[in-house]
Amino acid sequence: RVHGASRTVCRNPMHKEQRARKGGAQAAYNKNKQRVSNGNAGPADASRSRKRFSAGREMDDDAKAFMVKITGITPQTTRGDLKAFLDSQCPITFRYTNLEMRGTHAIMTVDASNVAGALVGISGARLGQNKLQISHYHGSKGVVQTGRTFVGAVKAITDNARVEQKLQQVLQNRYNAEIMFLDLKELHKSIKMLGNVRLSLNRKDIVTKLFTEIKTLFPNLVTLSLENNSITHLNQFSHIKQYVPQLLNLSLEKNQIASVHELRHLRQLRLKELMLGQNPCMLSLARGDY
Repeated sequence: RVHGASRTVCRNPMHKEQRARKGGAQAAYNKNKQRVSNGNAGPADASRSRKRFSAGREMDDDAKAFMVKITGITPQTTRGDLKAFLDSQCPITFRYTNLEMRGTHAIMTVDASNVAGALVGISGARLGQNKLQISHYHGSKGVVQTGRTFVGAVKAITDNARVEQKLQQVLQNRYNAEIMFLDLKELHKSIKMLGNVRLSLNRKDIVTKLFTEIKTLFPNLVTLSLENNSITHLNQFSHIKQYVPQLLNLSLEKNQIASVHELRHLRQLRLKELMLGQNPCMLSLARGDY
């Protein structure tokens, strides 16, 4: 310490470093940048400061809006149809602040990074016969695949007694014991969330949880309706025979199954009747493509 007449000047480098940290990420970045330029520090110092500065910028970005670009739609796709489809596919509940339809693509603005990440995560889902591609969008800078992992983008099902009780109640209310028929038509209207996860029969973990309860409650189930549940593919049902070994009749009507080749995932089932009415794949069946 150098003592002057009017003040004490601190020459301790540790105190100087502490003041720089208190000044925030920008001050630390500028300080280390100067040290590198003077030859007093190595590249590691600049790297650390850049990381702190970048972290500060990411925290600021979290307060901003996030955009995703959705390609593969048609000019006939309405805003309501697209939102309803994304609602059925996205593993987390979300709201959008703006949705701009631009013919063959759309720009959706959401207010959280984990929502944007979850939407990008369902890229490849089929809306009718069209395969949607969803990517992060940064306005005039164009589309950027950031590769970041968003916390909470895909949540696991909360496994607790309350979730099981709610699901069992819904299943029991929809079961006809006389004809051993379980009607799960528009299941999302009875139970929108399964624990902390949006109920979607396009997710294998949801399907497994559902059929585990079905096996427990109705081991001799013969007829099952999954009508109008926004199902786009069937690979998540490839293992269900172990849960419903007596199943003979299955309805998948009014879903969004685009390809008849998805039916290969049901070959293990010994069905007498499979209903596929009002699915896009019925056009292929009518043409004799399968």
